[in-house]
Amino acid sequence: ATPKGIEAVTLRYIDRILPPADGFHLGDWISENAFLPSRLMCASEDAFCQSGLTESGMTEVVAMRLQREQGGNPVIHLDTAISLASPVLAPDPLVSSLNDLHTRVVQIFQECISEKTKALLEPEPE
Repeated sequence: ATPKGIEAVTLRYIDRILPPADGFHLGDWISENAFLPSRLMCASEDAFCQSGLTESGMTEVVAMRLQREQGGNPVIHLDTAISLASPVLAPDPLVSSLNDLHTRVVQIFQECISEKTKALLEPEPE
């Protein structure tokens, strides 16, 4: 059977960030923005926040969780999802829509992390 169209698409990325434990404060590693409120910036132990926005048929959701591993090391999980529920998409433009969603997910992730996190995630030169 050939699909006639696609009613909804969701693209979701879950990123795991492992900052060093020494002098850890969440505000050094994430940035306050439309998804992450300033209240999170002072967290150093466990924290959770989820927020979403819907506009023009697109829903953007970010969930951030801070927890400590058994050894006490902090772990930050950033779960970013975008759902597009618009008029039925034809299968052919789906790839273009996924590329647009991917671009937006990356943009949201970049808005949620600090310069310190960006530096941590940079690949080491060979």
